[in-house]
Amino acid sequence: MDRQPCRIPAEGWSRPDFVRVFTVVFITAMFFAGLMNFIVDPYGVYNTGLVPRGDINHYDKKLDMFIEFRPPAEAVIIGSSRVLSYDPDVVTELTGKSCFNFWLPGARTETYYAVMRLLLDNGADIDMVILAIEPESFHPSLPVEPEARFTPEYSKYFIYNPEIRSNAFQKAGLLFSFSQMGESITQINRLIKAQAGQDKLDYRPNGFATWRHWEKQIEDGTFNLESRIDERVRKYAERSMGLSDFNSVGATRMKYWEDFLSICSERNIRVVAFIPPNHPRLAKILRELEADSVIATVSDYLAETISGVGGVFADYSDIESFSGDPNDFYDEIHMRPKNGELLLKHLFSHNAGNRSYEEEHE
Repeated sequence: MDRQPCRIPAEGWSRPDFVRVFTVVFITAMFFAGLMNFIVDPYGVYNTGLVPRGDINHYDKKLDMFIEFRPPAEAVIIGSSRVLSYDPDVVTELTGKSCFNFWLPGARTETYYAVMRLLLDNGADIDMVILAIEPESFHPSLPVEPEARFTPEYSKYFIYNPEIRSNAFQKAGLLFSFSQMGESITQINRLIKAQAGQDKLDYRPNGFATWRHWEKQIEDGTFNLESRIDERVRKYAERSMGLSDFNSVGATRMKYWEDFLSICSERNIRVVAFIPPNHPRLAKILRELEADSVIATVSDYLAETISGVGGVFADYSDIESFSGDPNDFYDEIHMRPKNGELLLKHLFSHNAGNRSYEEEHE
């Protein structure tokens, strides 16, 4: 009988053992991450109420604020968090119209359409909309914010991509999303620091907001804009703009946009729109990455479609276009109130007409 050579097992784990242990560790980690997200519930999706959330779900908050706003708004500012510090009182000063800032984080063209339908279907009497439209609103694949998808008052208007509306399966999947994990960790950190339940923003009843933490640092002289931009600016092109696959204007998002304009035209709502500025350091990086072509494509499309309904459009992507101050930013895209005021005044004096223009054409 032939003898088989004796094989001495190699030291360490065998491949099956490694795979088994890795699988167990991975499943356990995902289970606890999902459990954390369910308990903390930073987006208010599961309504657990176990951890104070503060103002994470702006979609709920802004709708409640709009309903309570008095006198009822005749004009509304719509856009992403880029316009949170654009003061509606400036619009009122320039036009004589009561104005509310309905900014929402991560706004896309779906959001513009949903907000307008939501307000008008509930009896709002608006005759002007001021839109801050960032080019990525038209990105063909960037997702809609979870708060919008999981807030039925908005998501019911997602008529061209209803598959993104919330359902039990999507709610379960959201438990394991990196975005919600990050917000959960932030909420836990705030709980440890006894800040849980505190709003990160200071609001006025008209929707205007400023960042409490950054304004406190500015007041104390400890705010370092350059350092804050350093932390964020090079990640923006892919993290927030999705530049690598932003090669065209998304067809579905064009449908929402053109329907939005049709509604405004039918209701005689004046459209005043602009592309908001980036900080010069971000603008320089985007030029180096050759983002100018897609931004120009969006700008040309906006100019054509807005003029088609008798609206006005201005491209303020360059801060020098309205004599803005590069030091009056919170970070690479969010301007502080003074810059917002400068932009609005330039917009109405050079493009949209001021109070006297409105009175002459009533």
